[in-house]
Amino acid sequence: MKEKIKKEVPARQSIQYICERAENALVWLEELEKDFQKRIKEKKDCCVIQTQKRIIADIISVYISTLVDSRKNTNSLLTSYPKNDFVDKFKNLPIVKKCQMSRHNRCAHESKNYGFFVSPDEILKSNLKQCLSEIQFFIS
Repeated sequence: MKEKIKKEVPARQSIQYICERAENALVWLEELEKDFQKRIKEKKDCCVIQTQKRIIADIISVYISTLVDSRKNTNSLLTSYPKNDFVDKFKNLPIVKKCQMSRHNRCAHESKNYGFFVSPDEILKSNLKQCLSEIQFFIS
C-alpha cells in the first residue's frame, strides 16, 4: 500500500495567498459600488448589485478572519508568527472584529443573529487595503 503524504503549505505562502484574494475581492467590491452608484443616479434597480456586494463582503470577512484565526493547525498571523504589536493592532481593529462576527454568524442555521455584522460600505470605508499591504510587507 502506498503511504499518503500530507503536504503542508508554508505559513508565509498561505497568508500571501489570503491577502491577494482579499485584495482582489476589495477591488471587485469597489467596482460593484461604482456600478451601484451609477444605477442609483439613473434610477435603475440595484437589487442584484446589492446582493453581489453583500456576497463579496462575506467573502472578505472570511479572508480577514482567516488571517487572525487562533485555532491550532492554521496558517494565520496569530499561530504562525510570534506575538507582536503589529499583529495585535490588526487583530483589534474594529473592522477586523466586525469581519470575524460576520464570518461566524453568516449562516442562519449557525446563529440566531444571522450575519450582516459588517456592511460592504464599512469595508469600503475601512483601511483594509492598506492593512493587507502591510501584512504582506510584514511576512516577507
